[in-house]
Amino acid sequence: MKGLLNKILIAVLAILISPCFVACHDATIEPLAEIVSFSEIKELDITALETQNDVTGYFELDVTGKWSVSSDKMWVTFSTEADGEFYYDVQGAADVKKVYVKVSNVARGFSESNAVISLTAGNAEKTVAMITRPAKSYEFAVLAE
Repeated sequence: MKGLLNKILIAVLAILISPCFVACHDATIEPLAEIVSFSEIKELDITALETQNDVTGYFELDVTGKWSVSSDKMWVTFSTEADGEFYYDVQGAADVKKVYVKVSNVARGFSESNAVISLTAGNAEKTVAMITRPAKSYEFAVLAE
């Protein structure tokens, strides 16, 4: 009986201790990414929203590692390819040097609206740009009787 209890105790201890050895796995630790530089948004003509649904521009960045770009407004989307799909946020690595920005005319109101574009890499977050979307224009017509 004593031998059986010892075997059960050893089995229970082995089960409890085994996760400790798994947790000590030799993992590769990536260095934190660093934001080296980014440019102003180029070729973005906001005034063209009066005649078309979307306008597109781009900015260049230099980041040493993984990064992400996002906006606080839904009318700003991003892509890492000129002809690619646009998303509310995009991620990339150090080899991606250009991010395309699309500003939509959808749900444009009668007052100005500002969007903040943020670039995050590692523990650093910087504001890349602020885009001001102009108010929708409107006309009043006075009808004479």
